[in-house]
Amino acid sequence: MDSKNYRYFDTLYGKGVLLIEMNRLEKRNAFSPEFIYELCNIWDYIENESHIKVGVLKSKSEEFFSAGADLDQLIPLITKEKKPESKIEKKVLEENLLNALKIDKQKKGTVSSALLNNIMLFLLLCKRVRSSSS
Repeated sequence: MDSKNYRYFDTLYGKGVLLIEMNRLEKRNAFSPEFIYELCNIWDYIENESHIKVGVLKSKSEEFFSAGADLDQLIPLITKEKKPESKIEKKVLEENLLNALKIDKQKKGTVSSALLNNIMLFLLLCKRVRSSSS
């Protein structure tokens, strides 16, 4: 998995573990449509690669994990006050990526107690993403 494909995430693989570092520090890793889309793509990759046994989601910052949803971007889209302007915003709405992520029970994520509130947001915002070319 090449981190260069992602604007908001850095990834590092080793010995069955994929480390996923959130790197939208200027917004305290708030979940924007693009952030959600990238995270769903990474999670889909984890589910489909048998050599990955664990996905660890963490912040690049030692000071914070995530501010949660980027309300300035998501609320206008959800309430339809704003029409989707980018392909990703359209895809997030069309594929209902603001739904629950289906996690393969064979894959296990590592979560510390500091992450539990934000991981619930992650589960609500993401679902499996399949590329439109599949």
